Amino acid sequence: MKKHSTRFTLFTLLCVPFLMASATLVHGEEIESTEATTEIVATEETTESSTPLLTEKEDTSEVVAFDKIALSLKTNTYKATVDEKGKIELANKQDDAFKKVAITGEFKPFENKSITVEKDGTFKALKETKNEKITLEYVLSEETQKKLKEIYPDEDFSKPFKTEEITLNFTKKEEPKKEKVAIPLEVVGGSLKAVEGKVEVKVTNGETVTGTFKPMEEKDNEPFSIDKDGNYKIGKKARYEKLNQKVTFNLSQASIDKLATQDAYKDKEIEPSSEVTLTKKAQKDIVLQFKNKRIDTTVGGQGRLLLEDTIDGLKLSDEEMTNIRFAPLTSNEFLSIDELGNWKALKQGSGPLIPAVNLDKTTLAKLEEKNTDYDLNIIAEEINVSIKASGAGGSGSGSNNKQYAPVKNLPQTGEEKLRFAGIIGVVVIGLAVVLFLVKKNKNKEE
Repeated sequence: MKKHSTRFTLFTLLCVPFLMASATLVHGEEIESTEATTEIVATEETTESSTPLLTEKEDTSEVVAFDKIALSLKTNTYKATVDEKGKIELANKQDDAFKKVAITGEFKPFENKSITVEKDGTFKALKETKNEKITLEYVLSEETQKKLKEIYPDEDFSKPFKTEEITLNFTKKEEPKKEKVAIPLEVVGGSLKAVEGKVEVKVTNGETVTGTFKPMEEKDNEPFSIDKDGNYKIGKKARYEKLNQKVTFNLSQASIDKLATQDAYKDKEIEPSSEVTLTKKAQKDIVLQFKNKRIDTTVGGQGRLLLEDTIDGLKLSDEEMTNIRFAPLTSNEFLSIDELGNWKALKQGSGPLIPAVNLDKTTLAKLEEKNTDYDLNIIAEEINVSIKASGAGGSGSGSNNKQYAPVKNLPQTGEEKLRFAGIIGVVVIGLAVVLFLVKKNKNKEE
């Protein structure tokens, strides 16, 4: 009996740990179950209470930096030629902050040296420019402002929005190609008359123009020279041949502008350079001959120069001879000559002299008619002058110390013969009177 009690007691002691472990396990499951249930309930309560709070604050707490938003354009680069027009437009899609509100409004007018922009975005290219950057401003319409105000009641949409940066590339306007035309030019007065002088140019059958010549230097193989101002010279050898010389003339801008206003040259490009042809007849020298080939006199001596009455084979009339005039010589310290050919010795000296003589117009016309293929160079022949000291005597055509009264008119043809005949007649009459008186006295004495 006692043995069985002892066994039961040991069995019971062995079962105690198992019972305690089971109790602990069961208690732990109950705690976890309770906590899980509590967490689920709390989550559900939180979810139910937070839903209406989010709905109340929707969008009202959103903050957008509208002052940093740049309105998008359909294109950011604009190309045009000067004076050409175009249009700048906003892009259909703008920043998401506008919540799909259609943006309408107008540009603030803009102008600089390169472009003008109107309210509707119409622009005009003013000058040539490359990669120039500009930014425009855009004012929203009242309707657009109202719609955005409903979404963002605290924002001020009346302020202009800046656009994206715009790049301008404007090219120079291409002018229509004009027909080039060279102005036909000619020398004022036609052919040249002198072997040296100055050339003026005019439009053929038109007005005088200004400009400069392309210079041609005087060389051995180029007997003609001209400077930029038109001063020309024909070489000594070339003077006796016909001249047909082309020279280049550059029109002044003033003349080009004036010609461009004429109907004949409107809408045409005038060539600045044109050719001018200079022509001249060959020169022929006609030498006037003197009856007295030299002057041999003393200081104070006087006399006159007498021309032959035949020039280049033409016999001059008495009237033509009377109308001949000398160019007065007053600047020479040795000899003076007046327009009628009267000369006076002023100072001792000697040397050659070529008096300047002007023929009558009738005489010149006859000579030119006879020599139509030439330009005449009429000069007097050279005479030798020898003036000795007073009282030294002289010979030839000099005065031999006799004082000749200057003539009022140049001698006419036959005047010397008539004067000689008159002297002889006076002598004969004088002899007749003497003989008559002698004979009368003789008769009285008888």
